[in-house]
Amino acid sequence: MKLAELEAALLDALRTTPALSYLRTIEPVSERSFDFARGDFVVVPPAVLSFFLAGALRARDLSARTYDYNPRFLLFALARNLRGVAEEKLGGPVAGETGVYQLLDDLKAALAGRRLALPTAGFEPQVELAAESLEAFTPEFSVYSLEILIRGTFHV
Repeated sequence: MKLAELEAALLDALRTTPALSYLRTIEPVSERSFDFARGDFVVVPPAVLSFFLAGALRARDLSARTYDYNPRFLLFALARNLRGVAEEKLGGPVAGETGVYQLLDDLKAALAGRRLALPTAGFEPQVELAAESLEAFTPEFSVYSLEILIRGTFHV
């Protein structure tokens, strides 16, 4: 299981989830999606951006060639506001622009317990929800992160 392959499978799972079809951007964090000099996201919301955070490795065999691998990713959920424009103005659920709270709910529903298809692996690692947190609140974006853990096996 290679890290880039794992992230690609995660993003593909998001792109093919019907409940997330309203997303305008689904991609890894890069210089195209994030202005590193200013520290600002440069995407069209609503959007989800992935970022590899860390990965715990634990040897499963004496030759240390096979590991339990539990990489953690942050999925940045970006929307123009917290609840959606119509909900903020009218105080209740109304069809229209999706807020970041709904985006987080949709991400959790789409990923909790999901198995990821990897083209070069003989198994499907499983997604586990780990945490969510406010990342930024600006006039342009509300940004929360959803931290996920992916359980699998890695062969060196």
